[in-house]
This record gives sequence, structure tokens and C-alpha cells, in this order.
Amino acid sequence: MAKNLQERDGVGRVDGARTPEVAALMQDAVESGECPFCSPRFEETNGEWLIDFSDDPASVVWAGNWRVWHNPSSLPGTSHHIMVASTSHHTDFTDLFRNEETDFFMVIGSVIKKFGLDSGSLLCRFGERRYNSATVEHLHMHLIVSDRKPVLPESFTEHEIELMRSIEMLLPHQENILEELDELRELIDRYRAMKQGGKAIPIRAKLSNESQE
Repeated sequence: MAKNLQERDGVGRVDGARTPEVAALMQDAVESGECPFCSPRFEETNGEWLIDFSDDPASVVWAGNWRVWHNPSSLPGTSHHIMVASTSHHTDFTDLFRNEETDFFMVIGSVIKKFGLDSGSLLCRFGERRYNSATVEHLHMHLIVSDRKPVLPESFTEHEIELMRSIEMLLPHQENILEELDELRELIDRYRAMKQGGKAIPIRAKLSNESQE
């Protein structure tokens, strides 16, 4: 078995992991060649986080084609960070069968109904991982819901505050700081893509001043 392997086709890569826990999971996955979102590895790594839809009649239709579970490494500032992945190993939407496509929308409807969601974001990367910054190559989606809590100064660590102060010192036009932060964020995306060997840049929507208020 190869040691310290950083990526494997059909599985994913290590260096895109957002947390140490995910990095360890992906290191094990790429070395073993077993996709973390396929059976039996899925049951070993994420099975305990599966969401019970037994009270939803629609789940009888889609349960064989899609898995839904709580992300154990949820993003900060979220009330729900739910993962949706095809049961079969697919890497692109064009790999899906017609019934898997139609079942997907039933899945999202079941999640919205179960948790009473009135707002959220559905995020997905597909296809060649080197061009979309994906970690796990298996087709999956993130359904993310804000916790709607205000971001207060005390929610930041001392290290984060010092880092933000350093960033502010680097920005020349303080009156347009929100626009410059968006540009800095895009630059970080491009730098990360370059370091990961990618040739395409993840696109981030620019946030307007109005949306920040």
C-alpha cells in the first residue's frame, strides 16, 4: 500500500481538506483506494451521522439512490450543514441515471420539509477535482443554512483578531474595504488553486455593501 499518497483518481485528495479530521479521513481513503462516500467505508466513517427519514413516505422512493447526513465538520455560522451524496459512485451529473436525477429533487424537498427550512444554499462541485478544488471526488452536495446569529467581536479568537488587523493594514483603500476584502478573497482562491495544481478558479460571488448591512 502506498504511503503518504496525496491524491487518487476516483477517490479525491488530501490537501483540499478543510479540517484535520477530514484530512486524516482522506489520507486513509487515498492510501486504501476506497471512496469515503461509498459502502462499506461510508458506514464506517459517516454512518452515525445519517438522518432518519423513516417518517417521510417520499424517502421510500429516493433512499436507494441518495444518502443524507449531518456534516460532522459543519461550517461555522450554520444551523444546518447537511450532506447529500449519490449512493452509487458518480463523479459528474452526466453520470446520473434518470431516476437518480428526479429522486435528487425529492431528497432536497424531504430535507426542507423535515427541518422546516425557509432559506438555505445548495453547493456542489462536480467533475475533474483539479479544476474545482473538490476534496472527495464522489458526487455530493452541501446544503447549508445560516444560524442567523450576528457576528460579534467576542466570537473571534485573539489570533483571528490579530490576523484581521494585519489584513486591514495591507488594504490601501479603507473606504472601500468590503470590495477589497472580496478581491483579497478571490486572490486567495486563485493562489490556493495554483498551489493545488488547478487551472481553473473557483468563482465567488461578490458581496455588495447592501448585502453586508
